[in-house]
Amino acid sequence: RFGAVPESVENLLRIALIRVAAHKLYLTEVKGKNEKVQFLFRPDAKINPAGIPDAIAKVAEVLEAQV
Repeated sequence: RFGAVPESVENLLRIALIRVAAHKLYLTEVKGKNEKVQFLFRPDAKINPAGIPDAIAKVAEVLEAQV
């Protein structure tokens, strides 16, 4: 009814969804620089850091399939 959603609004919505997902994973911060990503977790996070690379690979596969 109101036309297409501007790209800037779509980006803000994506960021909001990422923040919600990060909160559920006990993430406090995600930093990216020079092709590296750093995840900072709350001290009470119940996560096995060794499983992070496999989880990222699975997410990447899903994202690539959607393109």
